[in-house]
Amino acid sequence: MSATNIIQQYISQVKTDIRHPYLDKYITHPVIEPQKVKALNIILTDTISEPTKTTYIKATLFVQLALHTHDFIDLNNAENETMETTKKRQLRVLAGDYYSGLYYQLLSKNNEIEFIRILANAIKDTTDTKMTVYYKKHSSILQFIDEFANVDSKLILAVLKKVNTALDATFIQNWLTYHLLRREQKLLDKGETSVFIELLQKNFAKKFTNKVLSSKLIDAMTHYKKKLEKSDHQLSNAYDDFSLDTEEMMIESLDPVKEG
Repeated sequence: MSATNIIQQYISQVKTDIRHPYLDKYITHPVIEPQKVKALNIILTDTISEPTKTTYIKATLFVQLALHTHDFIDLNNAENETMETTKKRQLRVLAGDYYSGLYYQLLSKNNEIEFIRILANAIKDTTDTKMTVYYKKHSSILQFIDEFANVDSKLILAVLKKVNTALDATFIQNWLTYHLLRREQKLLDKGETSVFIELLQKNFAKKFTNKVLSSKLIDAMTHYKKKLEKSDHQLSNAYDDFSLDTEEMMIESLDPVKEG
């Protein structure tokens, strides 16, 4: 099976697992980010058994979905809500708790107590750090990107540390950041939103138009691409699967789980 098919298979499995008849009527589930699925698959391949790898990947994605759901709740002001928006906010809280429950249930069923502890610590670290990053006034766009990406990659890097592979954490984080920027720049150009875009606009909309912000994200992509290319001479064959060309994944990354 090709790497792309493996990624799509994991995404499909998680989409099926998170479906809930009542929640699906009212909210859209967060996007399952294929670049993170790809990173997890590479990190865990040949380090643990296939069934355990599947368990770890799915559990980590459940946690990521829970964190993303709670991010939107934290950023949206509850004042002046209508009954409909209040209900949706409350359902998002329930959805986030539901995703967290799925990760715990999956790992408990497989007696993966150590991995529960690893993800729980990563959740705490992510939550503690994001409270500083999300509500900070950033002096530059690149500083904001660096700090946001540091929060966004914590779960993946926690898994990397757990399996203790030879892969370099800085390289993995830069690779994830590059693809984060690709996705967010496309969303911005389409007039769509995300936690990243809301924070970017909150910090810089008074100074820059969306068109300028989009161009600055492209500049930042170039910055991270150069970092990755500069690392090439240091990399072993273990990095061959970390291609910069993931256009086949970008379509999936912009396709949220449908409601209903």
